[in-house]
Amino acid sequence: MIVDRILYIILLGVLCLCSACENRKVEAEAEQPQAKPEKKMEYLPLDDLQGVWVDADSQSPFMWVRGDSVYYADNISVAAQVRLSQDSLWLGQEGYQVESRGMSRLSLLTLTGNTVSLQKTQHPEDSLLFMLVPAEPVVYTERTDRDTVTFCGEHRLHSYVTVNPTTHKVFRTSYNAEGMAVENYSFDNVIHLSVYEGKKCLFRSNFEKTDFAKFVPEEFLSQAILSDITFGPTDAKGAHFHALVCIPEGTACYMIELTVSLGGEVTMALRDY
Repeated sequence: MIVDRILYIILLGVLCLCSACENRKVEAEAEQPQAKPEKKMEYLPLDDLQGVWVDADSQSPFMWVRGDSVYYADNISVAAQVRLSQDSLWLGQEGYQVESRGMSRLSLLTLTGNTVSLQKTQHPEDSLLFMLVPAEPVVYTERTDRDTVTFCGEHRLHSYVTVNPTTHKVFRTSYNAEGMAVENYSFDNVIHLSVYEGKKCLFRSNFEKTDFAKFVPEEFLSQAILSDITFGPTDAKGAHFHALVCIPEGTACYMIELTVSLGGEVTMALRDY
């Protein structure tokens, strides 16, 4: 009897302990904040935005909203998706705060903190300014050939550079005078370089911008093109050339010097541009 009573007391204690632990677990779970469901962005109809918008002050064409796309008045911009929420206008990946809007007026706060005031044109023929812009920039299919003759001591070297435009688009984001982000693109090049001594080929190779990745930061390289390879001097080390990796329509470039020795070996080094 005594043993049975002791076992009963022990079992009762274990059950009480388990019950207390379960109660604490329930209380702890109840105290944890419940995760709120992520609110999905709701966009408004674009009916009021359809048409050509001009700068309210200069009356110069600014953008053309057609369907869910926006076009800019130049020949290098990429059509971007346009979306409208309660307080923002999204042009591509950039959102701009809407300060005020109506059926034919729109004021936006740009990324630079300026206010752009737009009004919808009442002249349907203004859309022709955008229709005349080609859907894509002209692709130049003609290659450009250059050559030069230099001397390395008694060795007469004949060097050739051929710039071959490609259809590979390099995208980049720029900002117009109003501080609005515009996505543009340019076409990259593949450039052939060869060096001969008489009929003997010392070196020949095609170069792309990725061949210079060790000298150019990745972020810069992603928006740059291999703009050109120009002739440099010839000395005892060999024939020198300058590869230019540049951001299109800008002044930012990296210059990599290529040196082709009489033995046909090429070395590269970053130089100031």
